[in-house]
Amino acid sequence: MVTDKTIFRNQGYEVNLQALEEEDLLEWAKKNRIEEAYRFIYLPTFDPPEIIRVWKVEGEIAELQAIFKQGSGQGGGELGEVENEVCWQPVASDWTGLLAAIEQNFWEPPAWKGEVNRDGSEWIFEGCRQGHYKRLESWSGRDPYACTLGQAFRRFISDELADREDFVFFRGVRGDRLGKIIYDYLEAGQCVKALQLAQTHKSDYIKTWALEDMVFESWAEFRQEVKLEILVQATETANAIRSSLRKAPILRNIALKYIGFGQLNRALQVAQSIENPYYTAITLDYLCERYAEQGQTEMSDRIRTQILQVARQVQDNAQSYHLANIVQKHTKLERLDYKLSRLLTSWLSVKLPQ
Repeated sequence: MVTDKTIFRNQGYEVNLQALEEEDLLEWAKKNRIEEAYRFIYLPTFDPPEIIRVWKVEGEIAELQAIFKQGSGQGGGELGEVENEVCWQPVASDWTGLLAAIEQNFWEPPAWKGEVNRDGSEWIFEGCRQGHYKRLESWSGRDPYACTLGQAFRRFISDELADREDFVFFRGVRGDRLGKIIYDYLEAGQCVKALQLAQTHKSDYIKTWALEDMVFESWAEFRQEVKLEILVQATETANAIRSSLRKAPILRNIALKYIGFGQLNRALQVAQSIENPYYTAITLDYLCERYAEQGQTEMSDRIRTQILQVARQVQDNAQSYHLANIVQKHTKLERLDYKLSRLLTSWLSVKLPQ
C-alpha cells in the first residue's frame, strides 16, 4: 500500500511511466485542471505492461475521457515503447459504475493490508480527486479490494478496444477468485459463510483480512445473535491461520468479545489456545479480573498461576517490559493468598479441638 507518492516511489514504477509516455498523475491533473482522474497500471511478469487512465474534465458540460496503452516489452523488466494506444469518450453509465467500485474499494479503505508474498504481476491504482492523491498496490490481485477494482477497470475498456482481435487486453487481471467470492459474501452480510470459505483459503492474508478488516471493523452493526454465530466460526477460521504471530491478536480479540457476552468459560478456551505466550498472558489477565468480579475466586487463582507460568516463556524484551506490571500484580496477589492460607491454617489448628 502506498499513499504518499513523494516517499514510496520505486524505480520500476517510474521507468514504466516513462516508457508508456505517462506523467505523474497529480502533476498532470493540476497542469490540465483536472479535478478527478484515475489510473490503473498493470505490470505483469511475462506480458507487456498496460495502463488505463480515465478522467473527467469539468466545464459547462462535463466531458469524460479515457486512454488505454500497451507497451511492446514482454515483462520481466523489458519495457519497449507504446505499441497499442486507444482513446475514447466513456458513456456516463460506465463512468458511474467505475466510480462506485473506486469509492468502495479505493477511497473508503484507508489502506490495504501489506502483502508478504510480493511476486507475480504488480497492480498499481492511483486516484486524484480535488487535489487529493492516493496510491494503493497489490500483487497478482491477492487483495480482494484490488481484485474487484482491477476487474472494474477491465470492464471499463471501450467497445472499440474490446472488439479488436489482434491482442487480449489485461489478460491476467483476474485476481484471487476465491478471495473475490469471500469479499462478495461479506458485502452481502453473509459473514459466517464468508469465514467458512476464508478458512479453506490457502493464504493467511485472506483469513486475517476477512476477520480484522471486514468482520471485526463492522462488529457494532451486527445483531447479538448474529455476533455469537460469527464468533464460533471466527474461532475456527482464526485457528486455521498458520502464522502464530498473526493468529494470536485475532484470538485475543475473539476472547474479549466472548467476555463481553459474559461467556467466560468460552473465552478461557480461546485464550488457552493462543500459541503466543505474550498474548496468552494479557488475555488471561483480563479474564482473571472478570472471574474475580463474579466471586469465582478458585478459577481466578488458577488463571493467575497460568499467567505467571506463560509470562516466564516470553523472550521478547519489549513484551516482557509490557508484562512487568501484570506479573508484579499477580505475584503480589499470589503471595498474599499464600500468607492468608497459612494464617487460616494456623488459626484453624489453634481453634479446632485436639
